[in-house]
Amino acid sequence: MRVAYVTEQGVVIYKKGRRLGVARHRQTIATLRLAHLDQVILWGHIRVTPGALALLMDHGVDTVFVSAHGRFRGRLVGPASKNIFLRWAQFQRAQQTAFALDVARHIVGAKIHNSRTLLRHRLRHRPEHPVLTDALAQLRAISHAVPQADTLDRLRGLEGEAAAVYFRALGACLDEPFFRFERRTRRPPEDPTNALLSLLYTLLLTAVLHACHVVGLDPYLGLFHQMGYGKPSLALDLMEEFRPVIADALALRLIERRTVRPDDFQSPSPTEAETPPDAPPAARPVYLTADGLKKVIQLWEARLQDDVVDPSTGHTLTWRDLITEQARRMARAFRDEVPYTPFRWG
Repeated sequence: MRVAYVTEQGVVIYKKGRRLGVARHRQTIATLRLAHLDQVILWGHIRVTPGALALLMDHGVDTVFVSAHGRFRGRLVGPASKNIFLRWAQFQRAQQTAFALDVARHIVGAKIHNSRTLLRHRLRHRPEHPVLTDALAQLRAISHAVPQADTLDRLRGLEGEAAAVYFRALGACLDEPFFRFERRTRRPPEDPTNALLSLLYTLLLTAVLHACHVVGLDPYLGLFHQMGYGKPSLALDLMEEFRPVIADALALRLIERRTVRPDDFQSPSPTEAETPPDAPPAARPVYLTADGLKKVIQLWEARLQDDVVDPSTGHTLTWRDLITEQARRMARAFRDEVPYTPFRWG
């Protein structure tokens, strides 16, 4: 998959013949060949002319809009997949409570399994770490309760309980005081590690959304995540099993290798922040700087090109290809009424 990120604030994307031009102060600073693109991610205050938008749609380029601080805003795509039969099957099956609960159990079970695998990897270097040892035991107990969850609400409660245990343990893995954290905060992220995780989750969401588009699924009709206006519930479902193995693992690597440093983060003023100006000081957000953002995006793309063995087939794929393969497995579950097989790491 070929992705272009436009992160420089204030630039204009315009039609330049059969290509796209990127201009700053009316001077072209880059061109993009549409034949070489699958997705364009526009980060922050980027202006796109009507001619450029038409060209993107004509070439079927998935165009994603993200706020300057990494919050997913929306997508522009061309005509929906012609496979109406798959989407019809998706809508029918999603209304079947037993089917939705079965798939959701598999998703949550895989997410907890993958979270435990990541923590076990950390424990190899800290065999006497009490927080990790305790978290692994708690996650094991929660995972045993997942198959017995008889409602989606009960399953969501177990997933939330597991996430709280997991993030406390994840924060305990970090020795650098600047990056220590105790809980997950999102809107806004209140510390550097949460800011890094939020960014990586946004990038993961864009990859999953594109996989849904390629396969022909409707990303807004999910099974585990509740429906909501503008909420890509199915994409969020598919993200769950990949959060620990791609996003969280990469965040730990960037912090421990000191690839990201304190000067890669900033706390904007109340007028610049995406929070109300009267928000309490403790809720002031932390975001990556422009240079920090570019650095993480480059390493994210490199991560998606790493190889991984698909345990279902034994084949070696890139992480990006595996995401698309999981979307195809979800499509088969909808269409062919076969069990959904999530990705279980290690």
